[in-house]
Amino acid sequence: MRDVIQRIIATESEARLIVDAARTEADRILSDARTKGKDIVERARQEGESRRKSHNVNIRVKITKIQKDIEKLQLENYSKCRALSDPHIFRDEETAKDYGRRLKEIEQELLLLDGKIKELEKQIK
Repeated sequence: MRDVIQRIIATESEARLIVDAARTEADRILSDARTKGKDIVERARQEGESRRKSHNVNIRVKITKIQKDIEKLQLENYSKCRALSDPHIFRDEETAKDYGRRLKEIEQELLLLDGKIKELEKQIK
């Protein structure tokens, strides 16, 4: 009877050791999974941030190009206005009409480009 009790106690001790080892292994696996999960989330966040920055840079490049176009149009507008104030050019009816038409076109183009800039600025994240 005593032998049976000792075997039961020994078996119970072995079972505890096995359960403790299994718990330790499970804790290690869980810890590794959490670490990997955090790494995946961080990598995804960084990739998203990188895509956002790239997107914003592309939009800023487009805006800069449009702003340069606006400056060119404003310069042309200024030169046409100055030319129209010159009595020699103003006497030439055909040139004056062409300049007047071009001034209207420039005004419309400037409004269009301003609208494009506002639309692009809304896309910045």
